[in-house]
Amino acid sequence: MNFLNALKLTIGLLFVRSLLKKVFPIIDDTIIGNLIFSAAVFFAFIYITIKQYQINTKEIFPTSSEINKNVFGITTSIISMYLLAWVAIEVEVLVKDGFLIYFQNNEEIFAWGSRQKFFLTALVVSPVFEELYFRGLLLSLLVKKYSINRALLYSTILFGASHIRLDNTFISTLFYSLGSGLFYGWIFIKTKDIRYAIYSHFIWNLMNYIFPFMMFLSAYSIKSFDSFIILVIILVAISIVLGFISYKYLLPLRFSNKVYSENEQ
Repeated sequence: MNFLNALKLTIGLLFVRSLLKKVFPIIDDTIIGNLIFSAAVFFAFIYITIKQYQINTKEIFPTSSEINKNVFGITTSIISMYLLAWVAIEVEVLVKDGFLIYFQNNEEIFAWGSRQKFFLTALVVSPVFEELYFRGLLLSLLVKKYSINRALLYSTILFGASHIRLDNTFISTLFYSLGSGLFYGWIFIKTKDIRYAIYSHFIWNLMNYIFPFMMFLSAYSIKSFDSFIILVIILVAISIVLGFISYKYLLPLRFSNKVYSENEQ
């Protein structure tokens, strides 16, 4: 599969998903309905592509027996990246909305109840089906036609583009989608185990619920620029510490002999 075919496939997937949301808005707005629609669309496109290209699923969804080896490093990495992404998003919103509006709406910053309808989709469909699609399927097929770095770049672009948000978080959301997608792909390439990519994606999405909930319980309130800066400094400091820890644990992967070789392409 070349990049153009992968792009057409991804556009088709997103189009069908959007069409279902328009046709069945009531069902899609429920927790189970959103879960079923999202899972069905990804499963259908993955299945059709596998049949069309006559793909050996063991080849594109590889797993190994060393599932616990890199879990700690991946977890600290994801939390580190998530905290930086959260800071970037809030800074972008603050700059675009202005201090007055931002601080007036501070009670919405740690809101998590509005995300309930996406709970199962975010923790089940996105980690499993998106990784099977973007990494297991697209990246595995692209790496057969292009170099590893180029295939990784293409799959990351497709993943990032599929997560674009046309609101006041456009820039930060695009960058963190590209960054997280690159990390998931790198983990998959280095470990040759799709479960690591799924786990990475799961932890990221889980943080979307855990972090706001923890901040809500802490009753931390952002009502001034000073309180905002204090929180940013704390989160960046935690992110840096976790980043160093994860680097130490994931460093061996840089020299892993499990990486896709030219003979496997």
